Amino acid sequence: MESAFFEKKLFAMNRLFACLTLLTISLGAIAQNPAPCPSLSEPSSDGCQAVCISCGLQTYTGTTVGYSGSFVPEFCGTIENEQWFAFVAGATGGVLTATPSNCTNGDGIQIALYNNCAGGLIDCDMGGTGMGNTQVSITPTNLVVGQTYYLLIDGYAGDGCDFTLTIDPAELTTPPPTSDSITPPSHDGPAVLCPGAVVEFSVPAVANAGYYTWSVPPGATIYGVPGPLTYAAPEGQTIVVQFGSSGGNVCVEAGNSCNPGTVTACRPVNVAPIPPTNLPPVVVCAEEAPYTLPWGQVANITGLYQIVLESYLGCDSVVRQNVTIKQPIVTNLGIIGACTPPACATVCDTVICGQGVYSIVCTSATGCDSTVIFNLAVADGVGVVAPVGQTITCNVSDVQLNAQGNNLVNMAWTDYQGQVLTNTPNLTVSSPGYYTFAAIQALGATNCPYSKTLLVKKNIQAPEGTASGGVISAQNPSVQLTASSVTSPVQYSWTGPGGFSSGVQNPVVSQAGEYTVTLTNPATGCSTAITVQVIQQ
Repeated sequence: MESAFFEKKLFAMNRLFACLTLLTISLGAIAQNPAPCPSLSEPSSDGCQAVCISCGLQTYTGTTVGYSGSFVPEFCGTIENEQWFAFVAGATGGVLTATPSNCTNGDGIQIALYNNCAGGLIDCDMGGTGMGNTQVSITPTNLVVGQTYYLLIDGYAGDGCDFTLTIDPAELTTPPPTSDSITPPSHDGPAVLCPGAVVEFSVPAVANAGYYTWSVPPGATIYGVPGPLTYAAPEGQTIVVQFGSSGGNVCVEAGNSCNPGTVTACRPVNVAPIPPTNLPPVVVCAEEAPYTLPWGQVANITGLYQIVLESYLGCDSVVRQNVTIKQPIVTNLGIIGACTPPACATVCDTVICGQGVYSIVCTSATGCDSTVIFNLAVADGVGVVAPVGQTITCNVSDVQLNAQGNNLVNMAWTDYQGQVLTNTPNLTVSSPGYYTFAAIQALGATNCPYSKTLLVKKNIQAPEGTASGGVISAQNPSVQLTASSVTSPVQYSWTGPGGFSSGVQNPVVSQAGEYTVTLTNPATGCSTAITVQVIQQ
């Protein structure tokens, strides 16, 4: 795409350069188109610019006396008193001879033929010293029938001589009329031209034409000059026109100075602005910006960009392109939960592990980079707390079960039958059995399930034991009480008459009566009481 623009621009520059070159060349090719001489008896002029056309000139007798000299480019000798003749060629070649006589200095004359007054020497005979009675002649070839040529006769070193000019063949200076038909001009541009277009027009050669007169629409110029303009043949067959803002007819007429053209051919030309060229729109991801437009301009923001280029015709052409630069895509996923080790989550086909805030680059559905931000949250541990042993005893009539954790929802304590006992973290139970705590730990859109079952036991069994009393007498005033138990550990506590109490296992007593020992399991608080007798003799 870019190379096409550069080629287009280069072609336009080359085209413009070629047209300027043609302009430089063609300004000098504008035909003088002198008027025919009123009489063949006075065909010559003291200056080339004032010469008239000698239509049908065959022979002429004149003198070099009375003429002044001027600068003549490319002449083969020196100029002192030249005179000029002009004729329209009726043949492609011939012989023009000038015979001197009665020369003042005896040096004779000199003769030359030109394409135009500005130069373009065709042939020249400069004569020489002492050639007062010697003919000078030129033999032009490759003349263009119908074109005007300029003949010079000068006295050698300013000599004043009479002379006789003869022409062979006679038709060399007797031009035929031009063709009575002419083809309309054609051009190398499109059917509709743009304002300012520079276009080349041409017409096929017209037989015996010495010049072509061109006219163009208003506002148009021929090589930068408004028409109508006349150009010598054969160069005048082609011109370069620069158009203004309007169209019209480009017309051409062919003729020669002795036979003016009578037929004009025209070509209608339409002129209209070049419609803007709308290039396909482009969409650019933010990470690919800035975007370089086909003509080299840089686009940093969304918008319609355009440039005015010079077309190959030399007129302006607007090229446009709509550029959309997408804004950076940033997506915040919030919290993504990971329930169990290794505590990982997959985002954009990338595995991310470990709690924390992450930012990664993904490819969006549109093909652009998308920055994805998220907080990877790892599930906390949920703890269920109960008393050590979790047992109902004679000392503990109920047990407190407590669940602890963050972001818990849908909590429930259930018994072994699945019956919901509470939807709170805390539960008090007084019956043994299996109790289950279930909950959801909510981490953003991720729900992490949790469940734990506890067994609550019951122990209210009394210690087993035996005890014995005794007999006291005058001989044995005291007796030792005994107690024992297969339960271990066990605590002993004795009570008896007269406020007796003792915490030893086998106390000694000296008073008769009933004694009671209480056996207590310190782990459960459960106890057994045994009563024994102490007898007095």
